[in-house]
Amino acid sequence: QAICVGFSRGFSAPGPMILATASRHQIIDLTVDIQTGHPVWESKEGLPPQHRTLRASFDQGDDLNASELEFPAHLGTHVDAPRHFVDGEYGIEELDMSLMQGDVAIIDATGHPMLTPTVLEALRIPRTATRIIFRTDNSNRKILHQTPFAEDYVGFSVEGAEWMVQNTNAQVIGIDYLSVCAFPWKHLHGCHVIFLKAHKILIEGLNLEQVDPSLDYTFHCMPLKIKGSDGAPARAILIQK
Repeated sequence: QAICVGFSRGFSAPGPMILATASRHQIIDLTVDIQTGHPVWESKEGLPPQHRTLRASFDQGDDLNASELEFPAHLGTHVDAPRHFVDGEYGIEELDMSLMQGDVAIIDATGHPMLTPTVLEALRIPRTATRIIFRTDNSNRKILHQTPFAEDYVGFSVEGAEWMVQNTNAQVIGIDYLSVCAFPWKHLHGCHVIFLKAHKILIEGLNLEQVDPSLDYTFHCMPLKIKGSDGAPARAILIQK
């Protein structure tokens, strides 16, 4: 099938790539651009220009362009492996890829500063869904496209993570900022440990700004296969049914 591509350029006014197939099923690219100024964990300056270095280029008289990349495994749209917060657990290359493909529940969690048990109960999350993605005020604030790290992003509390593990069948949990788990360290550490000990797949940094939670989608995500890594950048899309 032919694919037509349209997207907005520039870090200051980004938008998800919209792909329309011949069968008229809209594809929404949830992946953020890896580029200078992209938010980096606890950094005010964001990703430096040195994240991509041209080792050869036409401008330098070479016969090709060849880039060398240097940036964190947990940059932008990425997936966490259990090894990230649980010593002795497996790395990104051992994740079950089939779990990151299929029907998904998009939860509208706007208006809530943290995903706690009380909030999650009120959101009426489908308990049997395998893949659940939360669209929060992170998307409304567009903080995934602002350089300074935003400590007040929306994420799970420790208790919220426990609620998800105990009350849902979710194997894949996604969110629209750099971490599924809230800041500061109490929630950040405890929440990750709960999810990753339960072998939940965490997908972070999803660009959900133009996603309508009322529509039905299938979700597809493919992290880079970096042996032994605690995480990896990924490409993630929704296909509207």
